[in-house]
Amino acid sequence: MELFLISIMEYMDKASEMTNICSICGNEFSEYPNNPYPLSKGICCDSCNEELVIQSRLIKMRENDED
Repeated sequence: MELFLISIMEYMDKASEMTNICSICGNEFSEYPNNPYPLSKGICCDSCNEELVIQSRLIKMRENDED
């Protein structure tokens, strides 16, 4: 179990150093990536997820409820 925890900590340290590119805005980010569906494929930053993706999903759910 201890070895497993050390591996997770090592992964988290490396992940914090990684930079990603948001598939929606194109900006670099280092936080944990989000799923941008239905707006894009790939990954997106927290800002795009909060401002665009979640609202898009809610709109899509409402449209499906109306059908």
